Amino acid sequence: MSEKRFENLTSIQLAVELKRAPVAYFSIGSLEHHGLHLPVGFDAMWIHQACLAAAEITGGVVLPPTFWGTGPCLSGIENLPGSLLLRETTIRTLILDIFDQLVASQNKVIVLVAGHNPGMQGRLLGQVENTYQNNKS
Repeated sequence: MSEKRFENLTSIQLAVELKRAPVAYFSIGSLEHHGLHLPVGFDAMWIHQACLAAAEITGGVVLPPTFWGTGPCLSGIENLPGSLLLRETTIRTLILDIFDQLVASQNKVIVLVAGHNPGMQGRLLGQVENTYQNNKS
């Protein structure tokens, strides 16, 4: 098993891996209350592990998990201890800035995945991806 975590690679290792498979996995989770049995960072933790497993199969690198998610949620969890959810505009700007950096670094494929509320966060990520593609066309 080779190292896939972006932050653990040297610049030389990163260049070698991206030449072999120019794929970057970019996951977005959240910090929110998940009941008494799970950590508040669970959404980012599980999706990061899924990205690492996928990168083992496809190659490429996995960016550190992004724990900042967006709200509000219909369940009211944003008012519970441990929930730190940001505005959609903040998340949108973060993703677009990271996309710019990844493209400038010769990544040919960016796999953007949501670990938090796929109906809400997945919709936002789809909108950001479409905006990015339309602006770069």
